[in-house]
Amino acid sequence: EEEEEGGVEEEGVDGAAGELGAEAAFEEEPQAPTQVELKALGNEAYGRGANAEAVEFWNQALRRHVEGMRPGAAAGSTFSPLSPESRALERSLYLNLAQGYLKTGDAVRALRACQVVMHENPDDAKAKYRGAEACLALRRFDDAEQLLQGVAEASDDPATAAGVGRLLQRVRAGQKEDARRQREVGKRMGAAATGFSEGRQPQGGTSAAYAAKSANVNAHFAARDPDAIAVATDVADEAAKAAQRREERLAAGPPLPSPVVRRSRGQLPQEARGCAAFGEAGLAAGG
Repeated sequence: EEEEEGGVEEEGVDGAAGELGAEAAFEEEPQAPTQVELKALGNEAYGRGANAEAVEFWNQALRRHVEGMRPGAAAGSTFSPLSPESRALERSLYLNLAQGYLKTGDAVRALRACQVVMHENPDDAKAKYRGAEACLALRRFDDAEQLLQGVAEASDDPATAAGVGRLLQRVRAGQKEDARRQREVGKRMGAAATGFSEGRQPQGGTSAAYAAKSANVNAHFAARDPDAIAVATDVADEAAKAAQRREERLAAGPPLPSPVVRRSRGQLPQEARGCAAFGEAGLAAGG
């Protein structure tokens, strides 16, 4: 484990780096770097602030590690798929990728990397901590708080406990901000329900009566589920936008055709009835 949660796994698999062997130096053709070497290159890039480059190296190391576990892979470049060394390397790579993705602003991929580790070990403190960081970036505050539960108690490192405390403060601040925004949505809907927009004077009635009515409406919406209110607001906005789009299409389209009024023969003027009779006679004669 590194000294603080923000770092990367500096050490590779125990003894793995030494297994590169002296015989590799006598190869006539250079061999492709192993997963351990690629991981070390990623750590070096991360150390100098090249986060995107580090992520690329760690992804290459992970692919090389998976390929090495296939039947027929080159001997001496792989670990046994179920060995502790193999599982430790894989965990280290996923945690490093989570940290790298957090640094590059890709919180979705960071969370996925943590979820892979937690699938194997649901109580992995480092995976839960970095997963909580990803959830915080995604504004999934409740998920972040849940992930942080028990992390500080499970670690003997005081720095880890302090980091969890700071992160939890940020999560709860985000929860409060979300709650405030939802209350504002409820207040706006309450004002709309009374027929007045915020900041306008009531038309008719006294200011005291209007204030009392508004207070009752606001209390009603405050007692409702903020998430349901927010969803209702989104639906109303979409309906208003759809109506506006229909009006715009009608305004931009061609004018509607004038209606054609058809009359019976009895309703035709005298001259028109004569023409109609002549036409019917011609049709009867075959003309």
